[in-house]
Amino acid sequence: MPVRSERAGPVTTVVLSRPTARNAVDGPTA
Repeated sequence: MPVRSERAGPVTTVVLSRPTARNAVDGPTA
């Protein structure tokens, strides 16, 4: 699963790219 992080000042956002799952978060991912 491709993961990328974006930083905007003091805030870091982690983005999970799962287009086949429509970017849903399941039990193992959580």
